[in-house]
Amino acid sequence: MTKKTVILEVVNRIELARTLRHMTYYELAKKAQVSISTLYRWQKHPSMNISLVHLIRVGQALELTPFELFFHIPDELTPNEKKFVELYIAATPECKQRIEKEIKHYLPEA
Repeated sequence: MTKKTVILEVVNRIELARTLRHMTYYELAKKAQVSISTLYRWQKHPSMNISLVHLIRVGQALELTPFELFFHIPDELTPNEKKFVELYIAATPECKQRIEKEIKHYLPEA
């Protein structure tokens, strides 16, 4: 996996999380304490050098842990499985709790 691929994956994950939270770029920039132009640059040129500090701030503003922000989804998953994992990662903590509660109903008792 190349650096460009990793950055593109992270930028796409940030965009999905921002969209699911109905946040504007302005709101995200303000909450993360980064410039709005930085966020726009990431969308237009995801292969550029991106500050790790800014990525972490944006992740925190979106309530994403560093693990969730940088997690690589295995290539072995089907496209539908990959989409589910992406949506789960980008979901709000409250939504994740509801998903986990629902999944428990389908798992056999240990």
